[in-house]
Amino acid sequence: MLGLDVAGPIVLLLFLMTVGVPIGVSLMIAGFVGMWALTGTLEGTLTVLSGSALNVSTTYSFVVVPLFVLLGELAAAIGISSDLFTAFNRFFGRYRGGMAISANLACAGFGAITGSSTSSTAAMTRVTLPEMRKYGDHDQISTGIVASAGTLALLIPPSVALVVFGIMAQESIGQLLMAGVIPGIITAAAYTVVIIILSRLNPQMAPHGQAFSLKEQLNGLVSVVPFGFVAATIVAGIVFGFWTPTEGGAVGVALVLLLGLLKRRVTGAMLLRISRDTLITTASIFTIVIGGLLFSRFLAVSGVAADFIDFVVSLNLNPFVLFLALVAIYIVLGMFMDGFGILALTLPVVLPIVASMGWSKVWFGIVITILIEIALVTPPVGLNLYTIKAVAPDVRLDSIIRGIWPYVAVNILLLMLFYFFPQLVTWLPTEMMKR
Repeated sequence: MLGLDVAGPIVLLLFLMTVGVPIGVSLMIAGFVGMWALTGTLEGTLTVLSGSALNVSTTYSFVVVPLFVLLGELAAAIGISSDLFTAFNRFFGRYRGGMAISANLACAGFGAITGSSTSSTAAMTRVTLPEMRKYGDHDQISTGIVASAGTLALLIPPSVALVVFGIMAQESIGQLLMAGVIPGIITAAAYTVVIIILSRLNPQMAPHGQAFSLKEQLNGLVSVVPFGFVAATIVAGIVFGFWTPTEGGAVGVALVLLLGLLKRRVTGAMLLRISRDTLITTASIFTIVIGGLLFSRFLAVSGVAADFIDFVVSLNLNPFVLFLALVAIYIVLGMFMDGFGILALTLPVVLPIVASMGWSKVWFGIVITILIEIALVTPPVGLNLYTIKAVAPDVRLDSIIRGIWPYVAVNILLLMLFYFFPQLVTWLPTEMMKR
């Protein structure tokens, strides 16, 4: 039976979340009240809170968060998404479903430069939706693939979600970023297969697009080579140990800014807006991380986390059954919470269970990132759904929702694939460690 000093803060957290208080603030308030109730001293509780805030805001490795956020904002602002879609569309647009395939591959390419799913989704919606409508692609297939493939930015490095997971799980950020490469490629390929199947089953949904000459195709390809160089430079530098993820983020920002200047796409007003948006996003993420650290400290001191872990272990569940249970829980949570909130709320309890099962934290980081991808497109809270709706208000929300389900099903199947073949996730970071 939980005492009031333990149950009270947990009930308070649920209440605050229910009435719409941001998850980071809710975790901070509940954790603060819980620590105060357990320790009985306001001074000690304030020390824990200030220590968590100071650790997050001053630790060198945490600088990678604003750098990756800035990289994504800058990449979106200088029009990389448009160049990528144009290049892929000149190769695949002539085929049935080709424009949707081009949007998928452009999202994957953009995800290799930006670590933000919402930035990727918003940028790709602005670029792809008018063109796909022009050639008769139905909004359901257009918005469904952009909403779903926009989440690839969370899986393909540089990924803000994997960085936040690494911070909370105290796992190597470099290994986590590398672990996302192969699953990201597999996911993009699987989405392409889904598009081909959908376009064959219902040809009116995705008709043929415009055909381009070989010269036009090569010109489109040349325009994106510099951006491919930026993405390859960031990843290769981390893999071969030339720089840390933080330094890689700084290199990426410098290169993208240089490209924007060379293409004459950078203005003072743009830089001011990008800086403001980066500041707001970073502050939001850090608030969630600080709140999560404080609440996890409360759970550890109260013994609730340890008791729950002992209970789960005592059930002696089959590992696959436990895996399915975790997948189900995260999918349900994803219907009502944002991804960073899910990480902050669940990791203090779930990570010890992962360790007790002998699962790799790097592998689990990819699993939970895929589950966050599902959360981003799952109603009623799916953020990418409303991002598209905000960018294109004339699109019916029910069309977007109907369009995402085939890709949600693919993600669930891929989770099963990565469970039975974890080497698909762990091979690249393991090879990186050997260097």
